Amino acid sequence: MKNNFNYLIKNSFSRPKEVGEQIISLNLSYEIIWSVFIASICAHTALIFAANAFLFPYDENVLLFNAPWLFAFFMASVTLAGCITVTWVGQWFAGKANFKIMLALMSWLQVIQIFLQVLSYLIAILLSSLVGLSHLFILIWSFWIFVCFVDAAHQFDNILKSS
Repeated sequence: MKNNFNYLIKNSFSRPKEVGEQIISLNLSYEIIWSVFIASICAHTALIFAANAFLFPYDENVLLFNAPWLFAFFMASVTLAGCITVTWVGQWFAGKANFKIMLALMSWLQVIQIFLQVLSYLIAILLSSLVGLSHLFILIWSFWIFVCFVDAAHQFDNILKSS
């Protein structure tokens, strides 16, 4: 079954446009989308603060925002601003996405970011000499997933137009 969580997680990394189309086809309600969005922001915030407390126990200034609620508010604000901007700019170029579609995809991207963040922390613990390279790779991979999601949402069928 294509709608299961494992399918979406696994293929988000290898076939993000297909997963984006799958998420769009689910036609999720705003209640579900907002629930995933808020839960992913909270989980991501908890992960970052817990990992930084573990990796840097004596450095209080590791994070730009040293209050979890402030970090979560910032992440949510930036993500929502991104949803609005990508929706509006995409529509300006004859894209078909609306805010609900973009919010669903950006919420799922937040879930994917949690997995990538865990991967980043594992690399930091196991192979500390490769941390910088792994962060660059994860950033590029995340951007590729985002561009594929935008392409799926706006139905551009042109990855260059989506970026």
